[in-house]
Parts: sequence; C-alpha cells; structure tokens
Amino acid sequence: MRNNQEEAQIKNSRVYVDYYNRLKLMALNLFEWVNVPNSIDVRFLETKLYKNGYCIFFEDKDLGYLTLGGAISGAFNVYEIPLQRNAIATNGYQAQRNAQNSVIIFNNYIHTPNILTIELYAERLTEVQRSIDVNVRSQKHPILLNADEKTKLTLRNAWMQYDGNEPIIMGNKGYKLSELMEVIDFDTTTYNIDKLTLLKHDIWNECLTFLGLNNANSDKKERLITNEVDANLEAVEMSRQAMLSSRQQACDEINVMFKLDPPMSVKFKLKDTQPINNNQDLKETEDQQNE
Repeated sequence: MRNNQEEAQIKNSRVYVDYYNRLKLMALNLFEWVNVPNSIDVRFLETKLYKNGYCIFFEDKDLGYLTLGGAISGAFNVYEIPLQRNAIATNGYQAQRNAQNSVIIFNNYIHTPNILTIELYAERLTEVQRSIDVNVRSQKHPILLNADEKTKLTLRNAWMQYDGNEPIIMGNKGYKLSELMEVIDFDTTTYNIDKLTLLKHDIWNECLTFLGLNNANSDKKERLITNEVDANLEAVEMSRQAMLSSRQQACDEINVMFKLDPPMSVKFKLKDTQPINNNQDLKETEDQQNE
C-alpha cells in the first residue's frame, strides 16, 4: 500500500515523462531529409543529433552510407572542427574515420543537443501542472464534522453520498443534522488554477518557439498587434534556422565529398511561418488602439 508521498512521486514522474515525450517527439520530427541514401535511418540520425548534438556521416564498404554516434576528438582544423572520428554502434560496430572520409553533422552552430533544453521545459511544465493538480484537489476543501457516537454512522453515510456526487441524499425525518453536529470548514485555499494555466501555456509556447514552431498567445483578451506577431514570427524563424543551417552545411559537404547524385538536402517539415492573425484583424486592432 503506497503512502501519500509515494503516490505524489509517481504522479510527478508520470507527468514529467508525458511532457518530455511529447516535446521530444516534436523535436525529432522537425526536418525532412531529401534524397537520403537507403542505408541511412533518418529517425536514428535525428535521435543522435537530439541526444549528442552531432553524428558522423561516412561510407562503409559493406553496409553503405551510415550516420552513427561516437566520439569526435584529436586535433582541430582551422575552424575548430575535430579531425578524428570514431563511429560507434550499440551492437559493437566501430569505424575509425577522419576529415577526408567523413562529415560531422551538427545539430546547430554551437554543436549542442536539444535534450538538455527539452528536459528543462518538461521539468517546468511538470511543476506547474502538478501545482494545478494540487490546487484542484484542494478546492474540495476539508471540513471537520463533530458529532456524538450515536450519530457517527448517519453522518458517515451522508458524507459518502455527498463525496460520491449523488444528487439526492436521503435521511431520517427524526434527525436534524444541524442540531446533532458541528461543522468546521478549513477553506483557506486560494484559487490559482487560472493563473497557473496561463503560466503553463507561456512555458509551452516558449518551448514551441525554441523548436521553431508557430504558436500564439491565445489567452490574451485582446488580439495581437502586428509588431507582436512579427516579433514572434522572427523568433520562430531564427530558431528554425539555428538548426536548419548546420544540417544544410553538412549536406553540402557530404554531396561534395561523396558525390551523391541526386544530392542530399534537408528542409523544415512545416510550411513557412505565417502571421497568426490575418491582416484585417491586425489592422482593426491597431485602428482601435489609435482611436
């Protein structure tokens, strides 16, 4: 039988895993790789970029073209790119490569993985969601019923009906509950669910911006004005380019080194960023503010 602390820890873990997996799935499905050799597993490629911040593209004489994780080390070239690469697979496969026969695909220009950021956002979302859960439960605020021994069973049955959301509670005509018991209400809980929900949406939208995904602050009572929309779209677009540019650079180097035909390329899966509100709505809002 679990105690309350153990139950709370289990729920915390479940909420965290749920948010983490949802964000990770989006992070792994942002890009579409075009003209990739059949021996390349794009899912595995993106997983390595997500976890390690890089993967190694090279050719194996038996297995064909591969993209694997591993260790990059040794001396650097003039642009501070490691020259030695040791590709490693979990089944024991290893391959030593260098700058003349392999290309490092980086997740972004600072060569960092997304997993650290996704973990942070999952933690923040978990904190807020669990606070919401606790606040929701606390709205069923506890009360103390003081009664003598003879009426305890009657009160217990009445409370079970109330707590079970029964629309009608039946009682004996001879009992006047107000005279048989004293009710002490411990309603000291502040309702914060609405504020916490707004905070959760802000954190979620911030993470979507990091991933280069369009998002709108739909919780605002007024419509977004043009400057606010443009600022959000610029942030979304820059987040996309932060990851797309390094992948494109790797494709260019791969095509030159291995003379792939047709050439390999990559693009963002979703359409170009578009304004969240249509122009007419934006114009009406700005006109109203200028009046």
